[in-house]
Amino acid sequence: MKNLIVGGDFYENYYLKKNNYFKNKHNLIWANTARTCFEFIIKIIKNDIDKILIPNYLCLDIFIPILKKHKIKFFFYKIKKNLTFSEKLLKNGSKNCILIVDYFGFTNNKIIKSLKKKNYLIIFDMVQSPIRFLNNFLISKNLLNNVDYAFTSFRKTFSIPNGSCFYSKEKISSEKLKLKNVKNIDLLWKQAIKKKKDYILRKEKNNRTEKIYLKLFKEIAYLNAKVNGKITQKSQKILSKINFKKHSEDRINKYNFLKSKIRKKFQIFKNNCKFKTPPFFFPILVKNRKFLLNKLRKYNLFFPTHWKIKKEFYKLIKHQTNIYNQEISLVIDHRISYNQLDLVYKIINKYAL
Repeated sequence: MKNLIVGGDFYENYYLKKNNYFKNKHNLIWANTARTCFEFIIKIIKNDIDKILIPNYLCLDIFIPILKKHKIKFFFYKIKKNLTFSEKLLKNGSKNCILIVDYFGFTNNKIIKSLKKKNYLIIFDMVQSPIRFLNNFLISKNLLNNVDYAFTSFRKTFSIPNGSCFYSKEKISSEKLKLKNVKNIDLLWKQAIKKKKDYILRKEKNNRTEKIYLKLFKEIAYLNAKVNGKITQKSQKILSKINFKKHSEDRINKYNFLKSKIRKKFQIFKNNCKFKTPPFFFPILVKNRKFLLNKLRKYNLFFPTHWKIKKEFYKLIKHQTNIYNQEISLVIDHRISYNQLDLVYKIINKYAL
């Protein structure tokens, strides 16, 4: 693989192999975004709960407006720097709901089982573990049977116009949800990935091409965000051609490569990845994040951070956390080569604080 620009929206899918997983839908609803999924879950449960507990490390810009819109009382629980929390500190949850985030795919099933014994209604945010979601609710045996609702998104993992899914323990009719078609998404996406591919492969070496594809992806995100919509036919067609096993192997191998190279003081998770389903990224915590990101960008390595939030929402958090200001998510998917990963860990080990 050539050393290409890494980061941003996907423009190409690797590891293709036809699968039959999407013919058997079980208790799954397919939608356009994770935001749509979460809002519908809230609509379903809002008359059955008194409040919802949410982690203080979260994409607040998405969750808080939905909870306020539906007048749901919410309280924060504390997330540690290793992205775990103490379920022992949480009281019995009769008439209460808890949102658990599967941070980068590393949440232990024992925590969910323990909270279920305390009578919590459990919503599992699996946006950072889409292949784990598919394995549990579509492909293999469900090992998350204590979860009442779960949802995920596929746009941060594969090159598709839109795509999310949510699971309900109780069967739900998709007709009742009245999901709308998201107009023009497939066409805009086709234009965007062509422009980005031309730019990445240097067929069109100019800033105008970059601005065009960035504008197109921004418009796609806007159109998806403004409506509770359906997954497009194009998106479902692409997902039915993905070789999830190959994707998993690639991510796990690259995760474990960085695990063996990056200094332990910067690593969030201390163990190697032995799961059948892959981590989302390789996350690190550093005190000089802005400097480090700029250093990596000089080598066309553009890594995301989790999460950017508005100041008004950050002020709501009772247990202040530095994770928002220190986390970097290192890409470990098909877009990055091992030569680039070599460069990544050397830069981090040399310059990170």
